[in-house]
This record gives sequence, structure tokens and C-alpha cells, in this order.
Amino acid sequence: MPKVILQTLKSNIKGYFLIFVFFISNFALLNCQQLNIIEYNCLKGLCTNLGLINKVGLNYTTKDYLFCGTQDRVYPTIEIKCQNNSVSYLNLGTTNPSYEISNEFSCFKNLTSLRFIEMVFDKDIFYNTYPPKATNFSLDGHDLVYGPIPSTIKSFSSTINYQQRITTPIKFSWYLNTNEINFLTLTNLRGYNLHRFDNDLDGSITWYSNIRIVSLNVPSLNFISGNISLTLLEGYDQSSWSNISTFGGMNTIIIVADLVPEISPFPIQLSQLRSKRLHSMYLDVPFFFSDINY
Repeated sequence: MPKVILQTLKSNIKGYFLIFVFFISNFALLNCQQLNIIEYNCLKGLCTNLGLINKVGLNYTTKDYLFCGTQDRVYPTIEIKCQNNSVSYLNLGTTNPSYEISNEFSCFKNLTSLRFIEMVFDKDIFYNTYPPKATNFSLDGHDLVYGPIPSTIKSFSSTINYQQRITTPIKFSWYLNTNEINFLTLTNLRGYNLHRFDNDLDGSITWYSNIRIVSLNVPSLNFISGNISLTLLEGYDQSSWSNISTFGGMNTIIIVADLVPEISPFPIQLSQLRSKRLHSMYLDVPFFFSDINY
């Protein structure tokens, strides 16, 4: 008799444990899917306007959208991550290129990372209402517009997907509060991605940053320290090699122009570069050498 009671007790304990585990698992799943009502309504309106709402799962019991955990990287991209009932990461494309983003992201108070793909936005309104905790911002696409960004952004990345002619230089002062900038392209061929960089820093502070850019010029790096990886585009300004003398504040220097047909004269300033900071330098650039007296 005691043996039967013991076996029954063990079975009951096992059953209670499984119910407990099931309850905890479902509570955790439900909790990760929940959003505060303000951010839920913001996302619902935003995804509807961008033509993404049909990519979001639906709770067929409550008819609520299950935004958290949504991931579909087939364009138009949508990826949403949440933490503590709040949106923490957004990666968004659009099927509605006529829709212009303005202040829709101001409601995401705990958003830390944001990526736009082929998005049209009013940069003045958008940047003035930028989420205060979103330290990472990525901007990909074509017909991109650059300008000063909020001081809260510490990492800025941009990939130009198609042909784009930027008539004014991209200024380093726009990114002075970042510690990392990345400007990339999908092609380095002539006539594509025509942009250059302008060092307009006044020297009031030294900007430390990890810089990874493609460009039509070798920019001046006065008042800048850190690391640079520079890819030169076809048709780049060969006279800008004189700016290599300003690279003395860098820890590492990588310059690549292996896909361009231009052969530049070896810049004498390069042989004169002296720096206690510089740890390594890598050049993959076609140079020709004239008579040089060392």
C-alpha cells in the first residue's frame, strides 16, 4: 500500500512540474510578444503605411499583431526585436516609396538600433524627433540624403545600392559625436556613387573614430585619430593624395584602389609620413614611380 501511494505521489509531482514548465514557457512567450499600447499603435500605423503589415503574424484569438520577433529579410525587409515590453531594434524596408517618414519613431523610447532600407524621410523632422536611446543608425538604398545627425548616434552606417550622384561633399562634422562611420557601395565602377568627403573640423576637439568609407578623394584627416579603411572609386581625384600627410593621427591605415584603372604617381608625402601612433599600414593601389631622391 505505501508503495502504491509513493508511485501515485511521484506521478502527481511529475504532472505538476510539466504543467508549471508549460505555464512558465507560455507566460514568457506571451510576455515577449506584448508591447506597451503606445508602441503597439505606433508600429501598427507605421507598418501599415510602409506596406509591411501583411508580413506581421496575428494572434487569431485576440486579433492582435505579434510584432515582437517578426523577421522577414526578403525585400521589403521587416525585422523587429523587443525587450521588456518595448521595441529595441527595427530593420525596415518599404513597398510605398511615396510615403515620407517624419516623426513616427519618436514614440520608441527604448529603441537602441534602427535601420532604413530604401526609405524616404524628412531628415529635419526625423532627426529632431529621433529616439533618444537609438545609438546605432543604418541608412541603405539610393537617392540618399546626408546631413547632420543627432549627437546620440554613436555608430552610423550607409550602403548605397544603386547609382547616386551626391553633388556636395559629405562633411565629417556631421558625424563628430560618433565613434564609428561606414559608407559602403555595391559597385566601384565609374559613374556610380559619386561622392567625396570634406574635413571641415575646426580643431576645437580631436575626433576619435573608426572610419570605413568609399570615396572619390583621399580626405584630410586633420584633427582626427583612430583607424581608417578607405576604398577609392574609379575616377577619384589623384591630386588628393597630398592629404596623406594628415594621416599621422591614425592607428591603422588601409587604402585600396585595386579595381580602378587610374595609375597615380607615388605621393612623396607618403614616404615622409611619421607617427608614433601608427601601428600598421596596408596599401593596394597602382602607383608609378618617378625619380625620387631619398
